[in-house]
Amino acid sequence: MHHNSAEYWEKRWQDGQTGWDLGTVNPVLAAELQHPNLLHPTQPDQHILVPGCGSGYEVEMLAKAGWYVTAVDIASEPLRRLEDRLSLEASDIQQRVRVMQEDILSFPKVFDNAFHAVWEYTCYCALPPAFRDVYAQTIKRVVKPGGNVFFLFFPIGTLSQEGPPFAVEEQRDIQRFTHLGFSTSLQSHQSSHPARAKREKFLILQKQ
Repeated sequence: MHHNSAEYWEKRWQDGQTGWDLGTVNPVLAAELQHPNLLHPTQPDQHILVPGCGSGYEVEMLAKAGWYVTAVDIASEPLRRLEDRLSLEASDIQQRVRVMQEDILSFPKVFDNAFHAVWEYTCYCALPPAFRDVYAQTIKRVVKPGGNVFFLFFPIGTLSQEGPPFAVEEQRDIQRFTHLGFSTSLQSHQSSHPARAKREKFLILQKQ
């Protein structure tokens, strides 16, 4: 069963093989949203994409921060869990979230240049490295000029590591995006989950 098939990921969710799922909002995002920065929308109608959203804890937090969020996953089970939680939220938060079961690598072209931003965490590392160029090109395609990709690199390592998750090679993977015309800003983050400390870095890419 292919690592990038809906069947593969559906089975992982059904079997409870979801070690990437922290069961709560990623602490880096929670920390960033406590301060005025680019992770807050600057206009009332701005849209952010969350590819490979899984259970979607970050989806809810981004909606509460004022974004219109498109949450995408290849498997139906995590989206069901997200929708169950959203049903308990206030109607204005529910109205800010669009849930889609899609393969991000073939994301509909109607969304070209549709998003002001992307929140990326654990979708990239779930993809076999052979698919990463296609993923980067998809992200470039859907982000508006001047838009930002908030990219939490994890797990930083070497590609000899078996996956998923497949390791992120910091310089090589940054170059994958800069070659497509993104500018970058990279930083370590003190708010990483204890189990992931020193294994992730926060990167902001801006489409030129």
